Amino acid sequence: MRYRNNGQIEEELQIRFTGYLIQAVKRTRRDYLNMLNQYSNSEILTDTTYTTGQTLEQEVTERLPLWDVIESNALFYALKRLNERERYVFLSHVLDNCPFDLIGVRLGLTYKGAAAVYYRAVQKLRKKVLRGWKNMIFEQLLFQAKEGDLESITDILNVYRPLLLKYSVIDGRLDEDLYQEQCITLMRAIKLFRI
Repeated sequence: MRYRNNGQIEEELQIRFTGYLIQAVKRTRRDYLNMLNQYSNSEILTDTTYTTGQTLEQEVTERLPLWDVIESNALFYALKRLNERERYVFLSHVLDNCPFDLIGVRLGLTYKGAAAVYYRAVQKLRKKVLRGWKNMIFEQLLFQAKEGDLESITDILNVYRPLLLKYSVIDGRLDEDLYQEQCITLMRAIKLFRI
């Protein structure tokens, strides 16, 4: 993180924008679901299904691939840039809680070899995440998007795509109409957000 002269963290703007966007996306989802509910109330129900257990969000995140669940875009891009072996070792150890000796057996490495690959991957991830996304300060990117720069708008859309996809899933399936509404909400959020 970089500090400005007044000591504030530069990422504060991105954190505020992400919070603003999450609220807007949740409102869009709520309105869309209310609209669907109104349509379904006017239709005759033939079957009533009650489910218990996990919440919809938990079910969705379990069914989506890892790349669609990660909300930290810097981490997402850093993970994608790791080579296959480093990514496998890192995700096996972090997500599956696999010990290094078991990972080593799977890859034909020793315990120390698997541990070295893991710690090297962690160093690379830290370096890439701290360096930041495209070496561009988010404030500049947002400012350019507010001015109508299509590349900047597309970059922001790509950064927040996993978030939009996450809130566009209904009953375990991606609702493309809702996803389109979420993209429009992002465009509005870019215009209305105060820098």
